[in-house]
Amino acid sequence: MNKYKYFIIGLGNSYEKYKETRHNLGTLLLDNIAKLHYSSIKWLENNKFNIKMLSITINKVPCMLLKSIGYINENGLYIGNFLKYFKICEKKILIIHDDLNINFGEIKVSVNKPSTHNGVLSFYNNFSKNILRLRIGIKPIKKSNIKTCDYVLGSLTCFEKKIFFSKFNMIINTINSIILNKKI
Repeated sequence: MNKYKYFIIGLGNSYEKYKETRHNLGTLLLDNIAKLHYSSIKWLENNKFNIKMLSITINKVPCMLLKSIGYINENGLYIGNFLKYFKICEKKILIIHDDLNINFGEIKVSVNKPSTHNGVLSFYNNFSKNILRLRIGIKPIKKSNIKTCDYVLGSLTCFEKKIFFSKFNMIINTINSIILNKKI
């Protein structure tokens, strides 16, 4: 595991019914990054840690993509155990996740920032708070009376998918900048 410069973690629920929900933008992004690098993708399942992993190279930098097998609220437990077992330094970790407090489609990078996201809190409780996070905004475009859990677990609309994929290159450029240690 020492050969990898970055471990890029996409938060999400691994179950099919959540695949294209707002709460799964982290894993959706990882799947699309993988498609940029491979025509045929085969995630390696590690049942000891309940994770899926994929080795890729981004700008000549060896990286490991990680996602949990299970619910988003347990991502920090499973992936955190993997990271602790292999003694992965927190400076080598980038977590990608949705953020209800940021306008839809906007992105922000932060470290050590408080969070109400249960997947992130799971990392804080099981691994570390000092982790670089790429936060993708999912704040509703229009005011709504939908319960928060119903909204985040709701499927992306066609319009939201269009916004997300229109920002895809900007998100990839941000990840490239992080990996190459450039200022963002």
